[in-house]
Amino acid sequence: MQFHGAAFGTPRCPFRPRQSRGERDVSRPLGIKQKQVIDIERAQVSALVKGAKDAGCVALVQVGDEWKRLDEVYPPCLVYVIRCEQFVKIGKTTQKENRIASMQTANPFELVVLAIIDADDGNELERDLHKRFARYRHRGEWFKDTGWLANWIRRGCPI
Repeated sequence: MQFHGAAFGTPRCPFRPRQSRGERDVSRPLGIKQKQVIDIERAQVSALVKGAKDAGCVALVQVGDEWKRLDEVYPPCLVYVIRCEQFVKIGKTTQKENRIASMQTANPFELVVLAIIDADDGNELERDLHKRFARYRHRGEWFKDTGWLANWIRRGCPI
């Protein structure tokens, strides 16, 4: 797969492994986890898709011999806000319907979708919301529906 810009592992990519003179042809593993690489690529892709939309174009990427829409190959990362009883879950997904259905199946209480936010960088938005409401954290991505978090939800989850 190729797209314009600094692809991971290329000479222009800031995350390219350093090589000593004796290791010119040998690549060493980086101290970057696969999830971090995916997050970096998603951020780059989000910027490319946004730039294309702003210019009235469609961003395409070559996958093998085919050209596909960039947002189909890398679906946008959506941030969701869901209520369950007195708790609120702030999470992210690229497959909204599947994620909500699987959460409901695993939950004995009814889930209420409060917001689905399509942001330029869903990973960053989720991280920012988790930091903003950290004082209300119950466990993991679940927060107590109280205080500033409850007020934010009442106002429609504005970004």
